[in-house]
Order: sequence, then structure tokens, then C-alpha cells
Amino acid sequence: MNDITLFRSPEFLGGKRHEPIHRIRCAVHGFIHYSDSEREIVDHPLFRRLRYIRQLALTELVYPGATHTRFEHSL
Repeated sequence: MNDITLFRSPEFLGGKRHEPIHRIRCAVHGFIHYSDSEREIVDHPLFRRLRYIRQLALTELVYPGATHTRFEHSL
């Protein structure tokens, strides 16, 4: 059983709109596939506002590469 079938059961997310056709590249997990309905959630203004909330507070002032946000963490 692959990972896609574990989280996308046909009874709950049926139809063409819920097939994972988009993808995001994650350095740790590789490509993460998601559907149009999941993209609507990510594109919502309440979810997108997480881009401006820092996950590591002021750590990026000491370590310039530490620029993680709540948006990246939520994905």
C-alpha cells in the first residue's frame, strides 16, 4: 500500500478534483503530491498569512540560513 492511498481514501475524497496532480519539492521527503482541493486550502489568505510568522524567531539573525516560517512548517 503506497502513501497516497493511506491518506486519500475514495470514500472521503472521490472524483477527479481530488487526485494529487500538483507537487512541491521537500528537501527531506522529496516530492509531495497534492490535489486541487488541497491547493485551495494552501491558497486561502488565512493559510498564506503563515508566510510572515517566523518559526525560529530571531535565529535568522545569527544563522542566515535559518529562515523557516510557519507556512513552510505547515506544508
